[in-house]
Amino acid sequence: MSRVLRAVPVLLVIAAMGCEQQSASEPETCVSGAVQGIRLRVVDATTGADAPFRDLLAIAVDGSYRDTLHLAQVTAAPPLQYWYLAAERDGRYAVSVEAQGYQPWSKADVAITRNGCELESVWLTVPLQPM
Repeated sequence: MSRVLRAVPVLLVIAAMGCEQQSASEPETCVSGAVQGIRLRVVDATTGADAPFRDLLAIAVDGSYRDTLHLAQVTAAPPLQYWYLAAERDGRYAVSVEAQGYQPWSKADVAITRNGCELESVWLTVPLQPM
């Protein structure tokens, strides 16, 4: 048997691992790792740089649920530095970001949805305006 034919069953198993449904009466179950609902890239609106920022605070609120990220200092970030909120949680969020020396930024009605058992992440670039 050729190597290609022996690899086919393995590839089929790997392809089926994302979501699986037990039977028509049982709900889908996810077997993959945690997915972040909101992925933030915070940049200086003037320079486009990912850093430096002091007292960076990002908050996502959906009803009574609140997820907060606070970083005392962000220095020498590599290009495309992302921060995460709302892990494995769909909903409609109000997102706000602030940092020392910058005007606050906010966006309402950020919708995170599910496609079957997989969370659909929202990618936001946050251009903070210097004061």
